[in-house]
Amino acid sequence: MSQLQTSQRSFHDSSLVAARTELLRVLRTFLPADAVLGQEEELRPYECDALSAYRQLPLLVVLPRTLDEVRRIMRLCHERDIPVVARSAGTGVSGGALPHTEGVLLSLARLNRILDIDRVGRTARVQPGVRNLAISEAAATYGLYYAPDPSSQIACTIGGNVAENSGGVHCLKYGLTVHNVLAIKLVTVDGELIEIGGQTLDAPGYDLLALLIGSEGMLGVVVEVIIRLLPTPEQAQVVLAAYDDVEKAGQAVGDIIAAGIIPAGLEMMDGPAIAAVETFVHAGYPTDAAAILLCEVDGSEQEVASHIAQVRESCSPAAPPRSGPPATIRSACASGRDVRPHSPPWVASPPTTTAWTAPSPGAGCPRFCTAPQSCPRNTTFQWSMSSMPATATCTL
Repeated sequence: MSQLQTSQRSFHDSSLVAARTELLRVLRTFLPADAVLGQEEELRPYECDALSAYRQLPLLVVLPRTLDEVRRIMRLCHERDIPVVARSAGTGVSGGALPHTEGVLLSLARLNRILDIDRVGRTARVQPGVRNLAISEAAATYGLYYAPDPSSQIACTIGGNVAENSGGVHCLKYGLTVHNVLAIKLVTVDGELIEIGGQTLDAPGYDLLALLIGSEGMLGVVVEVIIRLLPTPEQAQVVLAAYDDVEKAGQAVGDIIAAGIIPAGLEMMDGPAIAAVETFVHAGYPTDAAAILLCEVDGSEQEVASHIAQVRESCSPAAPPRSGPPATIRSACASGRDVRPHSPPWVASPPTTTAWTAPSPGAGCPRFCTAPQSCPRNTTFQWSMSSMPATATCTL
């Protein structure tokens, strides 16, 4: 379906105008005026999610603030046979929040409270409009965090994460949303409120959570979620290995897993991807490499040291490369959770030098360092080309 074909009926179609006017009248009998949007300019921001190639205007947009309002909206639309599309932050790229031209777009953005954090049980009870990263920020006080970390976690919400079964770099070790949700409250198409799951790690009967998570809102509207929190690791460390051959990098992936290591994150980029990322981010990636491998391990200081040694061994080529750049391995370490493989906390000095220096305080720290303002101004990554592969260490 092309962009020109997405809107099959005009916003000003007479039958749609009549339906919109009547539905506006009824909705405003129990919703505040600012909770119902019906003007064309008000609806434009909701015509698509991040998959902007497909867009169409909904009949109306509603923004409820309470569970009761959600139930009444669903019940009303069910009685009148009006389609409903639920929307969270709209950061998805699957078209999951694409509106229906003859239906209501139900935005859950105003249901955005963290209702409870249980530090003993290591759970959090949240509404669907809570941002993914906001949970880890709130739980950090207790030494906890929420593991699933989509690349859009600064903006995406738990409701959308549940609908899409979102994951991120750390899903290799910690799983997707489905592995970190304990219970869901949802409103069915006819306005009934049901709860599935509970505070415990497992429950008898069918695994209905696995059915609901990733169903893109087709089975109900999520209004509350209980998620599992994890203790923040003592340390996380990233290893970067550069190769003159893509197959060597791919083999290293298999070797790492075969060694019994489950990295927190493991990503590989080929030459074109390296060039594109480096041009945009300036992270210090070696642009003359055919491929690079980014491997993150976390845990206690002893665990990290042991695993890093194994990763280095697995990433090392069997023989020096015949052409291209030398195979190198560099690493960066920090206390806390958030050294991200796709955002290594280093910036390259000119190629003729052997020092890797972080810039001003905060800028050179891991993106989510717990106290970036206290980090040293010049954290230096010393590395040597005297061996194959090269090695590096650092201390923040």
